[in-house]
Amino acid sequence: MSNVKFVGKDKDEKDVTCYIRRPNAKDFKEAKLYSNSGVAKAIKSGNFITRSQTKDHIIKAGIWTNEQEVKLVEITNTITESLNKLKLGGIKKSAAKAICLELIGLRDEQMLILSRVNELDKFTIEAQAENDEFDYLVSACLLNEEGDRVFESVDQYKENATEQPYYFTAGEELQKIIYGYGKVDEILKARPEYQFLIKEKMVDDKLRFINKDGNLVDRYGNVVDENGDLVNNSQGDDTSEQAPVSDLGEFLDD
Repeated sequence: MSNVKFVGKDKDEKDVTCYIRRPNAKDFKEAKLYSNSGVAKAIKSGNFITRSQTKDHIIKAGIWTNEQEVKLVEITNTITESLNKLKLGGIKKSAAKAICLELIGLRDEQMLILSRVNELDKFTIEAQAENDEFDYLVSACLLNEEGDRVFESVDQYKENATEQPYYFTAGEELQKIIYGYGKVDEILKARPEYQFLIKEKMVDDKLRFINKDGNLVDRYGNVVDENGDLVNNSQGDDTSEQAPVSDLGEFLDD
């Protein structure tokens, strides 16, 4: 498969054209070997914590409580139930929109709760191994405009990774190739709630709420400006009268 071309910025804000070579089996094998060597060093030094130990650590530190665990389970169950409702369809579009808005709020709350656990995840031996593996792949697959490697080794990449903004862009492009996504809005657009809102033209391509006239609104239908501030004399607008969504289930006009 061909290399992926992208244009990033250097530290002087000038465009830099580069390519990401799609990793092959040899790249993945060598990246795993590199990350394994880091794991072996950490185990030998005894200076590491595993993901399974993280939960025990935050419980002992009082960062995570039984109440938070119960709340997280409740939110997760509600998200599953709401997604099933969207998948089945057969409800009014206004009700479907309400479910989507609830899902957005629930996912935000879920992320906030999990952030307490995730704060420590970057220190785990598993996370460090994953980072080492990805760093190796970026160093091996980032090519300049002439098709030559930008970095001779992963160590050279790590030493210079923060020097040029387009190095970070290279990581985003490689992420898209390996995992199928890159920027946050691309991840959100894959979620059923945003798929519904996009197809019903309730949000724009930047996932901002809009009314039937294409004006920016808040989630209650009040017209807002580019900064999200209410526009004078704004009134809520019903955006539910749109075409049905077939891949999430059929929805009824209000």
